[in-house]
Amino acid sequence: MIRNACRSYFEPGFNPSKSLCNGTSARPGGALLGLFRRDQLRVTLASALLSVGVIGAGLVVWLPTYLEQVRHLTVEGLSAYMGIQVIGGFVGCVSAGYVLDALGRRRGLALFALGSALSAWAYVVLPAGAAWLVFAIGFPLGFFGSGIFSGLAVYLAELYPTELRGAGQGFGYNIGRGIGAVGPAAIGAAAARVGLSDALALAATSYGLCLVALLFLPETRGKQLAG
Repeated sequence: MIRNACRSYFEPGFNPSKSLCNGTSARPGGALLGLFRRDQLRVTLASALLSVGVIGAGLVVWLPTYLEQVRHLTVEGLSAYMGIQVIGGFVGCVSAGYVLDALGRRRGLALFALGSALSAWAYVVLPAGAAWLVFAIGFPLGFFGSGIFSGLAVYLAELYPTELRGAGQGFGYNIGRGIGAVGPAAIGAAAARVGLSDALALAATSYGLCLVALLFLPETRGKQLAG
């Protein structure tokens, strides 16, 4: 209602009653059902897979445990590491929009997915005693791991026409969130069998789902959003 009131004020000739009556979202559940139209189904499924790849691994939940038990960092060392990762995450969130504008949405998100996977995988292959490398990798892991979330929010909103945008973004993101809730438990179960290092390396491969999903999604940089 507030949106239509604003459009009535700023858009001469806009008819709010027509918008309410004829829009897909006017019918109960219409926007959600619209996500599964033949012309929209590929985007809906691929965007959900993209969200699973971004959110589903749950790596950050286990990293402090890994650094303490496998890399033997002290409490002070963990605090310093987390500080470095937070700084990297802040820079990643702020710069993600610029990266996606420069490279395009698909190539930008692919870069962040690869950076996240390689940064997480690097912890597994680091030689014992290379404490300074543990701290050094904290920044790119925070940068790519947080930056991809910012890029995901931008991209999901651009994939859908106006009447489906809220439902599409919410559906895709929350599918990833739902599966992401299982990720940390899956890492713990795998760690009991193969060790925490190998479990984290396996979880890092979930970013590969992002690359698969991007093959089926359109580039939206510079394109007029569908009304």
